[in-house]
Amino acid sequence: MITGMDDRHEMRRKKYHDQGNSCGGNMIGIGKWLIKVLLVGLFLPGCTLTPGPSADDIAAGLARVPETGIIRDGLPAYIIMIESLLNRTPENPELLEAAARLYSLYGGYFVDEQTRAENLTTRALDYALIAADRRIPGMGLARSSSYQDFKRLVNNTVRDDIDTLFFIGSIWLDWVRVRRDELDAVADLPMIQLLMQRIAVFEAGYHGGMATLYLALLASMEDADNDQIRGYFALASEQAAGKHLLVDYFFGVWQVENGEMKEGCARLYDILDNRQTGASVFSLYNDLARTQVPKALEAFRQQGNCSVSDRKGERIP
Repeated sequence: MITGMDDRHEMRRKKYHDQGNSCGGNMIGIGKWLIKVLLVGLFLPGCTLTPGPSADDIAAGLARVPETGIIRDGLPAYIIMIESLLNRTPENPELLEAAARLYSLYGGYFVDEQTRAENLTTRALDYALIAADRRIPGMGLARSSSYQDFKRLVNNTVRDDIDTLFFIGSIWLDWVRVRRDELDAVADLPMIQLLMQRIAVFEAGYHGGMATLYLALLASMEDADNDQIRGYFALASEQAAGKHLLVDYFFGVWQVENGEMKEGCARLYDILDNRQTGASVFSLYNDLARTQVPKALEAFRQQGNCSVSDRKGERIP
């Protein structure tokens, strides 16, 4: 065990205990947001599944499926296929990445039973760490590293590592989300923040503001100052430029839940009025946003917020 790990976790456990476990409690609500963004975040451009369809092909296919039950029922067969290929070439990083994404998607999105979800996302993170270590030596020890050691590792990465950084960060965050009531898991959030911050250094608007959106959600989990959270959301929205509607969905929900009723409701209604399809890479994100907005608006209307009259107000750019 690397020196410093116990101290790192103990300090964070004490921090969350002193705060009344506010982070753990906040994750229960924020997890409902994350489940959608993590689903689509698993399949980003630049990550190829070999052999077989590319990550882009899978994302496009998911967007075409008329109901999620088909996706849920089909994933185990694909997982078994990938495992059979790994049995022959267990060191293949592309296959390891594919397996990690599929296990994370299935365990984090389609499995309700807690023990199964934990087992599947653990498998996902194990594969992800092995795969990432092939591309960034030392990344395989991420969970057992001290914060400072991990920070040095991340700071030594280069621009070509950006997809691997997002890959491991998204899988790791899904692993944390499934264990949102475990302080030992929540204590890993600052490590994931380092990954997303490094991505932002290399490419500020990575994948239409995806990394910045993750930083906003991570800040929300840790009960950061509202100005900081709002700043991340606003920057992500600017980077998305109206083409990545899921960013504005999360921003709008956060605004309503944090007292910015007029702005948040208008932002959500704007998504319904936004008919542009945007780049094909964002089609799954946008479909998810358009599906979730009516549900969010209905829930807010039941609380006395987001009346239809808000739709006629000033539009949020």
